[in-house]
Amino acid sequence: MKKIILVVLLGLLIMRASAQVFQNASPMKPGTFSLGVHPVLLSGDMAIYLDGRTGIGTGMDLGLKGGIGVGNPYLGIDIKWLIVERFPVISASAGLHIHGNTGLDGTLNITFPLNPSAYLYTGVDADLIFAKDIYMSVWVPIGLEASVRPQLTVILEPGIEVTKYRGHYLTGGVRFYF
Repeated sequence: MKKIILVVLLGLLIMRASAQVFQNASPMKPGTFSLGVHPVLLSGDMAIYLDGRTGIGTGMDLGLKGGIGVGNPYLGIDIKWLIVERFPVISASAGLHIHGNTGLDGTLNITFPLNPSAYLYTGVDADLIFAKDIYMSVWVPIGLEASVRPQLTVILEPGIEVTKYRGHYLTGGVRFYF
């Protein structure tokens, strides 16, 4: 089964991508680091994103994200903090990004551990964009993150847009833990 999931996600890596949640609700522990590679298909456009996360305190982590392929280059930063540690795990994140225009990002992530190495997550992801006209894009992600090896997970995440500005997306990728 793991080989099938890996083949499907590696096939998604052939695409070029645009970014969204890319993670379950559990924050990284202090002193740990992860690096992810995520292609995204967004409204017919494709791009590729890289992101890194590191634990910065108990129940908190810091993420950096960069991407190319959908208009201007994307650069973002966010802080995630744990709200509920038991089932389901709930976290929130807030950040800032530049993608042609500046935007504020917010995510409520609700994760259902399926077993010790697989997580189903959903929630709400919103971007407030400061363009000529200020607008907000909102998505409901439905993601699956599963371990292939102790330091490697694969992620598959479609997102349903609630607003009318950017469209639905599909992303998959891999995350390495150090």
